Amino acid sequence: MALRAADGGVAWIAPGSAVVLAVGGGSVIAGGVGGLYAVDAASGTPQWTQTIGGTVISMALSGGALYAGCDDGYLRAFSVADGSLTWTFPAGGPVRSGIAVAGGVVYFGSDDGYVYAVGTVAGKRRWAYHTGQEVASGLTVADGRVFAGSHDNKLYALQA
Repeated sequence: MALRAADGGVAWIAPGSAVVLAVGGGSVIAGGVGGLYAVDAASGTPQWTQTIGGTVISMALSGGALYAGCDDGYLRAFSVADGSLTWTFPAGGPVRSGIAVAGGVVYFGSDDGYVYAVGTVAGKRRWAYHTGQEVASGLTVADGRVFAGSHDNKLYALQA
């Protein structure tokens, strides 16, 4: 459902449910149990669907790509234009953290206790840092650093 900001009235309603939403490139992309679907942001007209093996928990849009963290332990990259799968990266546990994208790198955390840095083009691991506990916080990139919180009750500032 899209509401008009000016008066709160309904602009459109599209079928489906979502755990998480991302908006960009003229699309609203919804992620949830079993996959993703995109609708036109102006009209709510369906654009594409993508079935995956897990529940999408977190997403980020950048440069025409959608990065989706899933409870099945994978980070996946999709084309925003048509929903095609670009690459898949296996983490050691569910990907529940927020996802940050900067400088051609996707940063995210996993329940395996790692913060990962993965290249946007091919999904290859650049580095991984073990915090000792689940990383489920949002990640932020600023001033050449990646900031992440862990369930070990520590805040990490890692070199991007």
